[in-house]
Amino acid sequence: MDNKFEELLILNKKMAAFSKEWWYEEVVFTFPWWVVLVTLILPWLLWWKFVDRRRIKEISIIGFFIMITSYLLDQMGASLSLWTYKVTPTPLAREVFDPADLAILPVFYMLIYQYFSSWKNYIIAQIGLALFAAYIGGNLFQWLGIYLIINWKHIYSVPIYILLGLVAKLLVHGLNALEKSN
Repeated sequence: MDNKFEELLILNKKMAAFSKEWWYEEVVFTFPWWVVLVTLILPWLLWWKFVDRRRIKEISIIGFFIMITSYLLDQMGASLSLWTYKVTPTPLAREVFDPADLAILPVFYMLIYQYFSSWKNYIIAQIGLALFAAYIGGNLFQWLGIYLIINWKHIYSVPIYILLGLVAKLLVHGLNALEKSN
């Protein structure tokens, strides 16, 4: 191994230990931590109550697509130091905001897909979600000290949120068409 890589491993190990210590001393059981925990669980309880179980397969595909894509995009943004998360549910992954990626966004996208079947209404609902998530959700989590913007603006998130919803619906429609043709 070369010296630079060994140095990187040493620094990474120190950072992981420091981050874990900081999380146990400054994060766990604080009010923002409880907010994070609730936002990780509550959306799924609401989804289970309201999901159309006859369409659960196609609705779930939307959720899985949003979950995976938002998680990957979050990883990239945090890795590029565009944003970071000061409060996470566990000390294991400070780069991603598990509740947004694994609960809040997937559930909202699934409910929009379920309740807005026409493209026009779906797009309007996606625009509403994008504006709400970027400005209300983003600012709320900043205010709570959970989310820290480093080199990003809320407006940048709006087209990404809209595009995610459009691609998700196109994906499900494509899979449905493929299934019907077989």
